[in-house]
Amino acid sequence: MYQKNTTANRRVLRMKVNGMQLMEGGSVKDHLKAMTEAFGELSIIGSPMLEEDQIVQLLTSLPPSYKTLVTVLENQDTSDIWDAVTERLLSEEQRSKEDRQLLSPSADEKGHGSHGSRWDYVDSAQENKLLADLDESASRRSGRSVWEMKLETLERGATNEAARRKAEIDRQEAERAADLQLVFE
Repeated sequence: MYQKNTTANRRVLRMKVNGMQLMEGGSVKDHLKAMTEAFGELSIIGSPMLEEDQIVQLLTSLPPSYKTLVTVLENQDTSDIWDAVTERLLSEEQRSKEDRQLLSPSADEKGHGSHGSRWDYVDSAQENKLLADLDESASRRSGRSVWEMKLETLERGATNEAARRKAEIDRQEAERAADLQLVFE
């Protein structure tokens, strides 16, 4: 689309790249494709972005749910390799999808009848915010950590083998986190 290396074309393409944001629940693959195309357009007009700048732009375009992964990537030596970063993002998206499938009750478990579930009318970003707020509030009232409460809920509500496996993995991660916290205290 932009074939000449003019100030206006460079500015329009840079603004396009700067304005790109992955929406919560959006496709990482589609987002990566759009960003790669924009970076390619900049290269075609003779104004390529350095790989490091591309990675910074990518990481800043991610939604809040990727905050932990972004922090990890920022602190690793591989954070300057585009392929390593994009591979981690795609695997994180896949893991998140699998987690949601494991933890989402089936239509039968939700008790769908003529009225459905109250969660049917809440999108995933709203649901995550509501659940986080509820977790934090309940944690303060009970004096237990959010992780302990989530684990207890998962263990209590585990109705199939996959959910029980997930609860065990979360329990092990919580134990490791507690062990690390003791080491650093």
